[in-house]
Amino acid sequence: MRDTSDLQQGLADLLSYMHDSLPTEKTMVEIGSYAGESAAIFAKAFTAVYAVDPWSLGMRPVEKAFDKRTKDIRNITKVKKRSEEAARFFEDESLDFVYIDALHDYQSVKDDIHYWLPKIKKGCFIGGHDYETGENAGVIYAVDELFGKPDKVFMDSSWIKQVE
Repeated sequence: MRDTSDLQQGLADLLSYMHDSLPTEKTMVEIGSYAGESAAIFAKAFTAVYAVDPWSLGMRPVEKAFDKRTKDIRNITKVKKRSEEAARFFEDESLDFVYIDALHDYQSVKDDIHYWLPKIKKGCFIGGHDYETGENAGVIYAVDELFGKPDKVFMDSSWIKQVE
């Protein structure tokens, strides 16, 4: 179970880190929105938030929690698709930030980075959650292999990398 205060502080720090590098009108995609906790936080800082998650079989209660949490947040758009499929709907270099928090195994994280990296504007950011050892070590391996290291890791284990 996530520690909500760590999540909130970690994402606040991540948003602060990016603040001066992003335009006033900014668009992001969150891959793996689960119950919408982080999407609601991102919605306070972004003009448009696209929440991508398949909410597949067995996930109906979580999807209902997402719907309830985000029903009154007008700048969140729910995209009920898998990551690869959703990426096809966004133009290259059209996004200011992509946050990956879906499957945490090495191959899934690596695939998500490959699907979404071309969609990010130069000078903007890609990031994600669970950059930590243990059961989520695949995140570390994929991120480090593709980027060397993230630019920064935050207290909630979120990571970020500026796209050159």
